[in-house]
Amino acid sequence: MFNRCLRVVGVVDGTYSVIPQHTDEYTQSLYWTGYKKIHAYKLNVVCNPFNENEILLVGVQTGSTDDKKAYQQTTLPYIERKAIVDILGDKAYESQQYVVTYFREKEYSFVRAMIRSAISRHDRQRVTVLRKLLCEMHAFDKAIQKYRIRVEQSIGILKQWGFVRGRADARLKRSDEDMQIGFSVCAALCNYVNTLRHVGACAE
Repeated sequence: MFNRCLRVVGVVDGTYSVIPQHTDEYTQSLYWTGYKKIHAYKLNVVCNPFNENEILLVGVQTGSTDDKKAYQQTTLPYIERKAIVDILGDKAYESQQYVVTYFREKEYSFVRAMIRSAISRHDRQRVTVLRKLLCEMHAFDKAIQKYRIRVEQSIGILKQWGFVRGRADARLKRSDEDMQIGFSVCAALCNYVNTLRHVGACAE
């Protein structure tokens, strides 16, 4: 089970960058998040948890785009192009290609039901195997949570830039292409700063 974890080279999560409200209703509907009740860009951030939280990708979609669609349109092409094997994600990315997520509750329930069935049949060997499997499932989920914290930290660092956080009252409206470039530049600057900190820490 943990061999699959060794193939993981990235972690994905989503966040928002606030923008001013557009004037026409159709464009408003594209950027209105619904969940956050703001007008924004949807950012799909992929980081490398094994390399100082290096930000690998900032995919940009309109605010109304859900996590799965944003993944398919921005992150999936990047993964296929880079030949990345697997990335970690939360339940919002469940059933998406190349994404490793937590075990679902119904999978835990299924294993527990099998254990109860084995106990009723007095099959000790099967009970032992299934209980070990259940422990490994819990350990696997705990390992995913450990690395998912890394992408949340990367998003926090990325949003230290006012450009990424955005402002609802900003007067200057930029094109989607300009915003994509700006987000990528901010990600590159974050990686540069992290590298300098790492080099400085090693020098000490």
